[in-house]
Order: sequence, then structure tokens, then C-alpha cells
Amino acid sequence: NAVKDENEFREKIKENIKESLKSNSEYKFALDAKATLTKKLDKVVFPEAFFKFWVLATNKNMNEETIEKEFPAMLNELKWQVVCDKVAKENEIKIEENDVIEQAKIATKAQFAQYGMMNIPADVLDNYAKETLKKEDARKRLLEKALEDKILVAIKNAVKVENKAISID
Repeated sequence: NAVKDENEFREKIKENIKESLKSNSEYKFALDAKATLTKKLDKVVFPEAFFKFWVLATNKNMNEETIEKEFPAMLNELKWQVVCDKVAKENEIKIEENDVIEQAKIATKAQFAQYGMMNIPADVLDNYAKETLKKEDARKRLLEKALEDKILVAIKNAVKVENKAISID
């Protein structure tokens, strides 16, 4: 019921594709920013033995073999956390409750979109988002995502972004 004729239909399709590609573009920027900024910390020496010991002591699901296998990714994530902490501090980034609620709505909207449900009423979206935030692990994940999004905005504002067309692949 959102369109009345073929032209409106085509415009709606363009709008949906543009929105989808915008998310992809933001995701690509995040990947590139993480890779570039964590690479700058390659020469920083981290106390790897202590880090491995700490991960083993604080994670019941981990053993030495798993830590050795996954350590490069863990170290990279630690580097990203160092970058995030510095950017957040320098830019005085704070997360408000509204930021977490908005992140929950975005996640909820994306879940509905996976099933082809694009035009969810605001009250339904709000209710699902509130239910999601009642789960502690989901709330923590959404808070971290809201913070990372703000950090990526600060990074994007601090650099010269070079837009270029790439294939969908």
C-alpha cells in the first residue's frame, strides 16, 4: 500500500537498495578502519603471556590449545579496544540510554527485514526492542555496538573519506 503506480514502485525499490548499500558501505568502512588502525599498533608490544593466562583464568570454555589457535584474533580485538578507548576518550564519547534503545530498534528492524517484513509499525518495533533490552547479554552487545558506531563516526569525521564504486562482490 506504499505505492500507487509503477514510478512510485521503482522509486521505492531504489530507496530500499540505496539503504541496503548504505549499510554495506558503513560496514566496509568499519572493516577498513579497524584493519588500518589496528595495524598501526603492530609494533606495540603487548604482554602476551599474561594476556593468555588472563583469558584462560577468566573463561571456563577456553583451554590452552584454543587460546593458541584463536590468539591472533584476540590480540587484534585487544588492539581495536585500545583504539576505541583512545578515540572515545579524546572525543568524550558517551552512551546514553536512548543510544542503546535506538541500537535495539535497528537490530530489531534488521531481524524483521530478514523475513521480508520491511514496514514494521513503530509501536511493534518499540515493544520488541524493549523486550530485547531485558536480556542482559543482548543489552551489553547493543551497548557495545552503539559505542562502536559513535567511535566509527568520530573516526570518519577525523579522516578524509575517499568514496569509490566497488562491485557487490
